[in-house]
Amino acid sequence: QQQQQQQRAMEDNNNDDDVDMEKEGEKEGSAGGEEDSESEVDDADLAVINEYQSEYSSSTICSLQHSIQDPFVVAGLMSGDVVVYNTETGQLMSTLPCHEDSVEFVAFSSNSRWVVSGSIDGKIHVYDRQTNTLRTTLTQPNGIICGKMVTCKGNDGRHKEFLYTGSEDNSVHVWDILKGECVFKLEGLTGAVNDISLSPDGKTIVACDDLGMCGVFRPWS
Repeated sequence: QQQQQQQRAMEDNNNDDDVDMEKEGEKEGSAGGEEDSESEVDDADLAVINEYQSEYSSSTICSLQHSIQDPFVVAGLMSGDVVVYNTETGQLMSTLPCHEDSVEFVAFSSNSRWVVSGSIDGKIHVYDRQTNTLRTTLTQPNGIICGKMVTCKGNDGRHKEFLYTGSEDNSVHVWDILKGECVFKLEGLTGAVNDISLSPDGKTIVACDDLGMCGVFRPWS
């Protein structure tokens, strides 16, 4: 009788182990299903990205910026072309008048209407994205390496779109893009300006050059 009780206890333990193994298998299967689901979403996203192929697909992209208002991204290419894509469909929305050299920066205005591009050719183009036309061209001596655009309050108290550009002539220029004029030329760096960073209000500018120097400018003070 004692042997029979021991045998039953062993069978109960084996049954418990089988139940635990089944539960673990269900958890693993569920986790695997979640991984498969995530993989499918990633593949779907990738399909949208790869859906559109054009003559620009093989050109090197030098600069890129996404609109803060619309599902659009503007790209500046080494070929000098400037193109706007819809990031949801992959469709080419606009092909804008091109530069003569690589496009080192691109930017949208805060309302996404204006697209700005700067190039090694020393030209800054301001485009009207609604009509796909060139509004104005600004010229900065030597090649333009970097640029940032921000909306801030000007000396007259009105909010305006200002563009900050750095070039190979060691200077930073501040532009009123809609007036098409240079507001400030900031000097003091000893090398070509590689990058620019701005405070949230656009009034403090930090620029660095290719010789390791950083300059802080406050032209609006």
